[in-house]
Parts: sequence; C-alpha cells; structure tokens
Amino acid sequence: MVKTLYLWASEADFKRGECDRVYYHDGAVRLDAAQCGFFVAEQAQAEPFTQLAACVNADTPEGTSVELEVRILADGVWSDWLSLGTWSTFNPKGSAAPAPGASVRVENGVAMLEEGKSATGFAVRVRFASRIGDWTPTLRLLSVSLRGVRRTPALGDETRRTLPLPAYSALVRDPALACMDAPTVLTMLVNRRGEDLLPEELAQISYDNTIRACSNLAFLCAAAGSLGYPCYPLFTDVETLKKEVRAGYPFAALLHYPGEERPRLVAVHGFETDDAGAQTVLLHDPMAASDADAPRTLPLESFAALWEGLAIFLHEKENAPTLCPPYRVAGTLAPAEVPGEYGLYLRGDRTSLPATFTEDGGTVCFAVSGECAVATTAHKRFFYTAVSAAGNLVLPVSDFPAGTRIAVYIIGRTGKCITADLRL
Repeated sequence: MVKTLYLWASEADFKRGECDRVYYHDGAVRLDAAQCGFFVAEQAQAEPFTQLAACVNADTPEGTSVELEVRILADGVWSDWLSLGTWSTFNPKGSAAPAPGASVRVENGVAMLEEGKSATGFAVRVRFASRIGDWTPTLRLLSVSLRGVRRTPALGDETRRTLPLPAYSALVRDPALACMDAPTVLTMLVNRRGEDLLPEELAQISYDNTIRACSNLAFLCAAAGSLGYPCYPLFTDVETLKKEVRAGYPFAALLHYPGEERPRLVAVHGFETDDAGAQTVLLHDPMAASDADAPRTLPLESFAALWEGLAIFLHEKENAPTLCPPYRVAGTLAPAEVPGEYGLYLRGDRTSLPATFTEDGGTVCFAVSGECAVATTAHKRFFYTAVSAAGNLVLPVSDFPAGTRIAVYIIGRTGKCITADLRL
C-alpha cells in the first residue's frame, strides 16, 4: 500500500529530525531559553502526489505560537518554504496570503500543485516563537498526508457498526460566522469524547482571518489538538474509513455535492450492510435545517462518488496533560440603566465589552436553562445578540416570564469563553 500519512508523535519520531534551539521533553518538543527555534523533519521521498495536508497539535500559552511550513519537490526542483499558517490558541490567526505566480498554492490549509503536475518529495518544519519569558509552545504531534495521483476506488469489506454521535446543524448557529459546517462537525467529534462545547467556541479559535472563514483544516485540527485530542487530516481510502469506525472512532469526511461551490465536512459515525449486501454510510450533515434533520444515510457508492478523499481523524486524549486548552470564565450579569441591557461583572468588577465586539467577529448568545432535556448544551436553542454602545449585553428577553433562567455565552477569538447565568 502506498504511504499517505506521516506522523511525528514520539521521542523516536522527533529524533529523526533536526532540532534548532528546541528539545524533546516529557512528551513534546519545546523551546529552550531562546525566543524562537525550529524543528525540521528529514526530507521524505514519496510516490507522486498532487496535494499535501498537514497540521500540528500543540500547546501554545499566551504570547507563544507555532508556524507550520512545507517545501515540495516537483520536477526535481524544491519549492520555497510555504506557510500553512501560524497557530496560537489565544491569538487571532490567519494563513499566509498566496504568493503570485507560485506553482504550489495553499488553500484552507492544504498545499496544492498546479493542474497536471505532481511532486515526489516534501520537507516540513515547525517554527516556535515566544514573546513572554520562559513560556514555551510545546509540539505534541506533527502530521503530513499526501494525495496520490492514483486514487483507490475499492469500497472495502462489509462493515456493520454504528457509533453514537451528537448531531448539530450549522444553520442554527451564529449566522455571522462563515463556513460553520467544519467547526460544527469537529464539535460533534469532541463532544462525543466527553466535552460540552458549542460549535462557536471551536469556530472562533480556528477562525482564519486571511480567508475570513472557519474552513482552514490545519487550524481546525490544531483547535481540537489544543483540547488534548490527537487530531489530523489525511488522504486515504474507504477501507481505512471503515477500520476507523470498527475501532470505535467517528470521523469527518470532506464531500462535494453537485451544484455546490465548495466541498463541506460531514460527520460519519457508521457503516451498515443489509442482507442483500448493499452498503450504506451513516452520517450527520451539518447543513441540515435543524439538529433533528442532520442524521442522513447514503449508499456507499454515492458517498464514494461525493468524497474528496480527505478525512479528519480524532482519537482519545493521551496520558500527557494538556497544558493550556481553551477555557471558560464565569461572570455575573446585572441590569443596566437602559432596559434590555445588562452589565457584565468578572470577579465582582464591572467589565465593559467593546461596542463592536460582534461586528469584529465575536459571538454573544444565550439559551434558556431547563427549557427541555438535551444530551449536550449545543442541542439547546440559542439566541444571538450584540453589545450596546455602553458596553453592555443586549438581551431581548422581555417576552420570557419572570423567573426564567438563561445561560449567556460571550465567545471571542482569544481562546476564552465568558459564561454567565441570569434569572429574569
């Protein structure tokens, strides 16, 4: 079988590369006393490929970052180093702008060669940076996956397994965020493993300011990785997808439906085979009108025809602790002088939010507590609102009866979500 996935996740893996002002310790590569450093993996020869997807799973305390760069060997010539983006959980981020005239372009975190061209080698490096004293980013996993010139059409062995998975619709999430299908699918995967996140939380920390969307696969995998889950994209075949489900792992798959401008992610959680041997794929489509409409089935042949050959795998957390995952902060709310506005207090101190918080991309939303029994918080009905000129939350709750409790979420692009409960 042609090798399409390269992983660096252990000391032995990282020892095969070159460390410049970084070192391996306690399950991760870290900066030494310097403010910047590099891990450079050894150059790899490969079967001809046309696309390269890569990502990092890293802990990035505030003031630190990791940048993923690749070089590609095509027609005997190495390309320049291409940035797939700089990752930092707690800072707004953007991928590199495309270089005019380059033979390799980067789109949504994937390096693609010009039509009709292929490559036979690659190199990858990670740039570490820190602006704050001894704080260091830590690299726990590095992955590279290649899309070969020859795609495998085989549909694999018969498989009968269905995995439980929460179903969410991206169409009922924050309408101001673009390409919400991808973070919605990743939220299904992490919430199955015991998290209780909103899709907007993963959307905000993976938002790519360069393309103004949440569709950068490298950032999406890094966001899930920042929670401690090994997560990476890979080009693969249907049989490998079936093995993933048989092992107990749902996954994300990139499908391109006819007539749609761009492909979208769906969450696959099962394969079934009937008595006549017909195989079907069980999936949750985030572009359904509601959470209840998200579960779908597709004949395996139809799925294979729509599938772009790219998936995202997410596995259980490793034993090593996650050093600085995105986090929530509890606040309180109190009525402001203007009816319908509420002031935010953190640790008892009044906190004025920027009046342009939502205009600048942040999310302010609330749900009624106890309205109905739900499996996860993301299943609740959410209302989306804004910040007033005075820096207060605008909560249109006048139609709710007295005594109603609501839960408010204030989600920015800094890896922090502020939560507050309010009884009307």
